[in-house]
Amino acid sequence: MSHADCTGKFRRNMPDPMPVILLSRLSIDRKHQRRGLGENLFRDAVARSV
Repeated sequence: MSHADCTGKFRRNMPDPMPVILLSRLSIDRKHQRRGLGENLFRDAVARSV
């Protein structure tokens, strides 16, 4: 992400371009909700990106 795309608060002490993680929408079918699957998907996405 370029410094020009961010506010001053985020620009300070950050490299240009800044490293970012772009996450698409993570969703669970309604019949599978309330089972912790969304949390697991999010944790997996973050773990893979780091």
